[in-house]
Amino acid sequence: MKNKGKWLVALMLVLGIIIGVAVQELRFTKTMSAKSLESILHAYNIAKDRSVNEFTEQQLVDGMISGLAGMLEDDYAHYYTAEELVKHNDDKNGIIRGGIGVVITSTEEGIVITEVYPDSPAQKVGMKAGDVFLAVDDTSVVGLDADALSQLVGGENGTEVKIRVRRGSDEIIFNPVRALVTAPMVKYRQIEDITYIEFLSFNGNAVEKFTEAIKSAEEANAKGIIIDLRDNLGGSLDILAKTADLILPEGDIIYAMDRYGNRISEKKSDASRIEKPIVILTNAYSASASEAFTGAARDHAVAITVGTRTYGKGIMQTTYNLPNDGAFKLTTAKYYLPKGECIQGVGITPDHVVQLPGGVESRPADMTDAEDTQLQKALELLRAEA
Repeated sequence: MKNKGKWLVALMLVLGIIIGVAVQELRFTKTMSAKSLESILHAYNIAKDRSVNEFTEQQLVDGMISGLAGMLEDDYAHYYTAEELVKHNDDKNGIIRGGIGVVITSTEEGIVITEVYPDSPAQKVGMKAGDVFLAVDDTSVVGLDADALSQLVGGENGTEVKIRVRRGSDEIIFNPVRALVTAPMVKYRQIEDITYIEFLSFNGNAVEKFTEAIKSAEEANAKGIIIDLRDNLGGSLDILAKTADLILPEGDIIYAMDRYGNRISEKKSDASRIEKPIVILTNAYSASASEAFTGAARDHAVAITVGTRTYGKGIMQTTYNLPNDGAFKLTTAKYYLPKGECIQGVGITPDHVVQLPGGVESRPADMTDAEDTQLQKALELLRAEA
């Protein structure tokens, strides 16, 4: 019985049934039978000792938990190893390790910088939007795609990279020092008397940057605000609540129900908010938190929506940290808008359905504001209201 107890403890650790710090608190009320736990350990030992291929303990544990995620019939269930979790969190939060801080796109001219992040290595050495990459560390990049170029430019923090670009008719060499770069999750600018806010993701520095954008609209005495949620795939529930609170009156933002019908989470806004006309832009890649933000604004009648129907993701995932420094993610609830609607599989149809030229779903990098029919409709609506 003493050995059996050790087996049970080992298996509980392997499967993540005993979980220390989780993304949200979870109280387990049920566990697996001793026979089931012993069967899993037995299968583990068979694979470890008898397989024609040799595997480490960690490889087998990773495989077992990945298999559990794969059988849940949940498109969003996933097991992250410790290494994958670091990369996932970095990508989600816009953290680039060993980068220079530029956004690039492939054009007929070559790979062009479309944006340089503030206070980035690239900005510090004078690189600008419009620069065309010619070489990295004396290796020509003409004909490469953007992913291949990114691999050449990226490296270890603190190391220098030599970059040759074309600017107009001149060729210039820059030597930025790679560093940890954080991409802004929200960008904003004035389009005449309207504040335009491009909301990229409900992650990372989104609360800080969205708050800046709202303050900018107030300081500019803007006649209206456009919040662009096109291609915003969602993100953190807490960030959704903190940003939506800035535009909503007092009341519900969203609430979530688990499979047992329990209300497991709810987010509310207070009475303080910016009181300016708002238009929200959406498309088929506006998902999850983007849809919750849009739906709450619609239900509280504080915004008009323009664009195309949203993705239709009305379910929530929770990520639980595991003792091996990995994490297990799965769908845990459906969420509901203030008026009780769950938009899973349905999405939100905007008040004004407007297609982009050529029927493309996303705004191309080289499209101007004047060519963006959805943006132009938003400007028209706000100016008519002013």
